[in-house]
Amino acid sequence: MVERKTLFLIVSALIVKGFLALITPRSFDFINIAYMGSFEAFKLPALTPYFFTALLMNLFFRFWLLIPISHPSVRSFLRYDFFAGTFESFIYMAIMKLPMLIFDGLTGLIIYKIVKFNASRNEALTAAWLWFFNPYLTVAIEMDGTIDVVSVFFAIFSLYFFIKEKFWLSGVLLAVGTIARFWPLALIPFHLIIFIN
Repeated sequence: MVERKTLFLIVSALIVKGFLALITPRSFDFINIAYMGSFEAFKLPALTPYFFTALLMNLFFRFWLLIPISHPSVRSFLRYDFFAGTFESFIYMAIMKLPMLIFDGLTGLIIYKIVKFNASRNEALTAAWLWFFNPYLTVAIEMDGTIDVVSVFFAIFSLYFFIKEKFWLSGVLLAVGTIARFWPLALIPFHLIIFIN
């Protein structure tokens, strides 16, 4: 069970990050993945590096469509040179940046669990604090809207099960992280060494 102090840390950090995500709508990365998620700008062929991202963001786009508000075309308020600060556009922004917040929070929680597995609770809290309040990560994930935090989460979650010697589950999570982005492939040799031994 997560301690109150840890939970307070996570919630506080995510509130700050959520606010910063809302007031930074015009980043190049976020606009690209928002268009991908709406399937308005272009159709993505399967088996590209961005296919997983487009499908994930489309889930949140469809959630936005379910909210009982008007739904103007994404092109009408999400452009590189302009952001219409309407109620609908801010709701859209909050929902479309929600996956970054969710996976950021889950990654920090897994980091806490990994450090706590090998160190004291205070050291684990320090590690979680460093993750959540690292200004670079906040700029990259919530403000810039970089979706790479999804593959980071799966890679670190894979590491968690690797440490607990649940290698099969670790390998499955690493495969999912690799589908999200290709860079977790670099961790596969470690799994192969363990399986061979």
